[in-house]
Amino acid sequence: MNARDATSMIRCYSCGGMTEPGLVADLYAAHGIYVAVENVPADVCRQCGERYYSPDTTRRLLSLTEEARRGAVAGSTMQLLVFDFGREAALAAMTG
Repeated sequence: MNARDATSMIRCYSCGGMTEPGLVADLYAAHGIYVAVENVPADVCRQCGERYYSPDTTRRLLSLTEEARRGAVAGSTMQLLVFDFGREAALAAMTG
């Protein structure tokens, strides 16, 4: 795994660039359900844009996608659900 240096930056696995904390939006798709999540805290590579999530953020994203799957309308061909990770919670996760 990439180790964080003293400034909390991570070296990108993809290109070797350095990351910085940021808020991103992501789209996940599975079984005809599309889940958009806004304000997700991530370490984002300055060079290529690759994103890295903390374990807590990953658990929350998995929870949101499972929640969307459970709430899917039977028989529909496609659904789009949009969640806000929570701007205040995301900013708190970035800083501490």
